[in-house]
Amino acid sequence: MRALHLTPLALALALSSCTGGTGGVPVAPINAPFVANAANFQLGIVVPNRILLSAGRSPLYVSSGTASFAVYDGSTLIFVGNFNSAATPQLSVVYAKSGTTGVSGGTCASTGASSTCTVSIVTTIGAHAFDVVTYPVSQGTALPDHSRAPLDTGTVPTFTGVILAEGELAVTLVAGTNAAQTITLLGVADHGNFTGPTLTAHLNGNGPLVGVIGTTYTFQYVIADSANLQIVQPPATYDNGPVTIAETDGNNILTMTPISQTAPPAAAGAQSFNVTCQNNGTATITAGAQNKPNATYASGLTYSASNYPTATIGTTTLQCVPNSATLPITVN
Repeated sequence: MRALHLTPLALALALSSCTGGTGGVPVAPINAPFVANAANFQLGIVVPNRILLSAGRSPLYVSSGTASFAVYDGSTLIFVGNFNSAATPQLSVVYAKSGTTGVSGGTCASTGASSTCTVSIVTTIGAHAFDVVTYPVSQGTALPDHSRAPLDTGTVPTFTGVILAEGELAVTLVAGTNAAQTITLLGVADHGNFTGPTLTAHLNGNGPLVGVIGTTYTFQYVIADSANLQIVQPPATYDNGPVTIAETDGNNILTMTPISQTAPPAAAGAQSFNVTCQNNGTATITAGAQNKPNATYASGLTYSASNYPTATIGTTTLQCVPNSATLPITVN
């Protein structure tokens, strides 16, 4: 049988800029098993430069905090690269698989507000699911794995950093030139950052600021990724939505309409919700999300607390007391 030569398939990833967000500590994802698949394509990744966040967002979500990315062909990790827009070169290869499935090259070219990184991937004809996972920190180098092909470049790192975003493209490759494709990455909600309402009443006259029963207050919030940058559209959904916000103390201290949103806001900036103090005590308001993606990625990547957010991504509180006619008051 005559061997077939596969020309590259171009994959474009648009990694948009983000704003806002406070707090958060990243941790680690996915060391996928190695499977003897093979294929051939080019992957282009458009990463917004951090120093030009005000220049606007590119067409698809990827956090401007992106410092590294991993590429999978099904269950096979085929590339890991670190990105730094201020470095020369901007892309450093941590790992590139060789053999029937392999990657060569790895360069970035600056285009002003962003940089486009390209790697060339060799793989078999037929159906494939390509996954891309981005991280907020650079990846290191693990000990050599002698079970891999000796011509692999570098070693598979022990991934660090909570996933910023991820996405998958299902495509069927044919011999010869394949049309360029685009992977849409979904932002991973990692932090619910709250800004408290404006309070004017003090407990016991000169104590902490508190809410007054019967009064309505407005909280603001920002849903951020693990780089502490707000996730905005596109994409149309969070990777681990819906993001929920609700009172969780169970004591009816305040009333509010619970929030459940699958989509990020269309533009950067805080969102808001109202609560009304109803009973005496301290209410807890919790932001939550899924602790794994909603999508069933074909690569079969596994998720744990070390590489994906927990179900609770943020909390805030509000103490409610009787109205000013009875202040000062001591609240237990």
